[in-house]
Amino acid sequence: WDESPPFTVGDGGESPPFTADSMAMDVDEGGIEGASSAPAPSATDTITPTDTSSTTTTMAAIPKKKKTVKKKPPPPPPLGSLPQASAPVDRNALLFPSQSGDMVVKEDWNSMTAREPLTLKLGDYNSDGILKATSSNTLAIEFTTPGNSSRFCLSIAGDNKDKNKIFDHTLLHVNPRQFWKGGMMLLNDCQGFNVWGKAVTANLEMFPIVFGVKKAVMVVQIREEGFDLFLQGREKWGDDGRESRMVKGGDGDGLMHCFRFEHRSKLPFEGNNLWLQFLTKADDKIGESQNWTVHRVWWGQKDLLADVHPDGSVPGVNVQQQLHPHKLYISGLDKGDGSASYLERQQAIIEREFQKYGDRQTGVIVSMRGLGSYAFVTLANEEMTNLALVEMRGKYQRMTRANKTQREVIEDRERKEKEEELMRESSW
Repeated sequence: WDESPPFTVGDGGESPPFTADSMAMDVDEGGIEGASSAPAPSATDTITPTDTSSTTTTMAAIPKKKKTVKKKPPPPPPLGSLPQASAPVDRNALLFPSQSGDMVVKEDWNSMTAREPLTLKLGDYNSDGILKATSSNTLAIEFTTPGNSSRFCLSIAGDNKDKNKIFDHTLLHVNPRQFWKGGMMLLNDCQGFNVWGKAVTANLEMFPIVFGVKKAVMVVQIREEGFDLFLQGREKWGDDGRESRMVKGGDGDGLMHCFRFEHRSKLPFEGNNLWLQFLTKADDKIGESQNWTVHRVWWGQKDLLADVHPDGSVPGVNVQQQLHPHKLYISGLDKGDGSASYLERQQAIIEREFQKYGDRQTGVIVSMRGLGSYAFVTLANEEMTNLALVEMRGKYQRMTRANKTQREVIEDRERKEKEEELMRESSW
């Protein structure tokens, strides 16, 4: 479940195990977890002891001094522990329980102890309704990730002809990594054949804390422009524009708009299904400690929480990447001596090896870049490109689909707009 080419995860150091002893008191619905229902005295409250003497006397009772009971400050967190979440929020409101949705997970699921991935069908799926925000379009997940967990991930996919390979083609893959490059959040898609797109990334410091807090809430909302991702956060995060990403008012109050992942593939057609999956530790292909507990998952309809055109401080806005249907990107090539004659020989070798996948008239077009360290290979069509990805994987392990250039994206958009305009004119 990693993007290609694979990232190298830095060690970054392991945080101490996150235990109940290192956890700050969790205040929920006005009370302290594990405390008595009787109100605790404040720092200024007084307690007057009662007279337990059984002797009666006519003398005036000598008043006893009142004792002031002070609350002990909470112990400091252990060295190396992560900061805790800020003031508690109404988690029930964030999880959107209502008649317009369904709590599809009600019991805890842990990636370390589960024997198989948790795969959920998101019911009441209607592609047209999602785009109009009139049917189920919002996913809310309440979870806990220990402070020593390096990462966790979830994926959303549509139906596949092979039911055992539904998530080979992933519409959205969410992957926070605590120790990689100082802590990063990655969003990506997979076009099948283990061909990952270009990940949209941002530093975890930009978002509410998700590692080492007792409970966190993530919300994913599907809309016409793409997938919006929100996290439960603080009211203010400094002077760098992050406060403007807080959702103000309504059901989304208290959530931060963290990502906009624009659609790279069409949503499933009507009559197909939408699926959600959480992986276990054993399913993690790079063998890292993927440790998290999913408490509750809600799926239902909600009005759109973010603007159609959010400002540029939201990662992923206006950076749409589209995979080229018949162009490959091959990296990790031997640069040799970097001479022009070496590059020509390398280009000729690649053209010969991919010849059967090329167009009958134009053949295979190979463009060497980076002093021969990588190349773009243009083939006949999408079908032949898919075949080359399978058959040539043994020879070129770092081979993926190439992204369209910005010019190609603009040309495709303009062509689509002209086609839509012609269709409207013909309907008149």
